[in-house]
Amino acid sequence: MTVGSTGQRHDQRRGSPRTHGERLARWSLGMLVAFALWTAAFVGLSGVVAGWLGADMTGGDVAYIREWLPWSAVTLLWVLPLVVGVVLGGRAVRAGAGREGTAALVLNSLILTLVVAPSLVDRLLHL
Repeated sequence: MTVGSTGQRHDQRRGSPRTHGERLARWSLGMLVAFALWTAAFVGLSGVVAGWLGADMTGGDVAYIREWLPWSAVTLLWVLPLVVGVVLGGRAVRAGAGREGTAALVLNSLILTLVVAPSLVDRLLHL
C-alpha cells in the first residue's frame, strides 16, 4: 500500500485508490453482515450459556432476564457489531467518505435503534 501525493492510499492488490474514509465505511457496512451472523449464533448459544450459568431460559430469551445489569450486559454483547458499525461509520464520515460513510452511519444507527428501543421500552413499562 502506498500513499500518493493527494493523501489517498493506493491499494495495489485491488488496483483502485481508496481513501481511509471509504475503507472505514466499507468496514462499517460489513458490521451489518456481522450483526446478522452474530444474531443467529447468539440466539443458538444463549440457551446453552444460560444453562451453564444455571438460568432457566431458552435460546433468544434475553428480554426476560429480570435484573438490569445482566440484561444490559447481554444486550450490549448482542448489539456490539452495530455499536462498532456506528463508530466506524462516524469515523468514515469525519474522514470524508461521503455518501458511503453517511449511509453506513445511518444504517447502523437505525438498525441499532430498531433493535434496542422496543426491548428497552418493554423493560421500562414492566418494571
